[in-house]
Amino acid sequence: MPESKTKPDLGSVPLLGHDSCTACGLHRTRTNVVPGYGNLNARLIFVGEAPGKDEDESGRPFVGAAGHVLRSILLGMDIDPALCFFTNVYHCRPPGNKVKECTGSPCPNIWLPAELAKLKQRKVVIALGATAADHFKLGNGRLMRDRVRMDDYRGQHPTGYWVVGAYHPSYINRLGLASGQRAANIALVSFVASMQRAMYYLSDLGYFLDDEPDEYATIPTEDAIVPSTEGE
Repeated sequence: MPESKTKPDLGSVPLLGHDSCTACGLHRTRTNVVPGYGNLNARLIFVGEAPGKDEDESGRPFVGAAGHVLRSILLGMDIDPALCFFTNVYHCRPPGNKVKECTGSPCPNIWLPAELAKLKQRKVVIALGATAADHFKLGNGRLMRDRVRMDDYRGQHPTGYWVVGAYHPSYINRLGLASGQRAANIALVSFVASMQRAMYYLSDLGYFLDDEPDEYATIPTEDAIVPSTEGE
């Protein structure tokens, strides 16, 4: 994997009032608000659904089973997670990890747009799973046998970014645990195809993750699957 030329600037985007938000009922059951975290100069941003138990306890996104799967996949594709930014549509854990409990929350239209607006412009967003796909109005949230072409949003999407839909890593993990590695590999191939499209978009903007061309095509192995469905 190519090494970064400069030390990654890792952290969360400071947003006034974010950590004390009471805009919806999720504040009554959360332990911590979970802001996005990662490289503040990232051009590749992963947006998931909502924090899980591990994330709620730690205050960091993607530190549970889904985060392990996602980072394993990225490393298998020779993509350094330290060059990426990770966040969610919802920044508080819904009770029982059930996103339907978030219905009516204004937070996706408050904190995520504010977070993305403060990150460097001209980037590619990977919308992980149906909740994120729906937030970015990709295919009406109907996910995604993938191969969904997002070209129509090029330069026209309300965020001003290119957005690519992909399976959520928690789905890949659950699929592997429930149906075996072969089923998970099918989802992994789809995920890799989404990432290849994202990297194409990024290169078309004139950027690579570390200003160097590279190939992103390796399919990860069983190591991506972990024996837990808890977390994001």
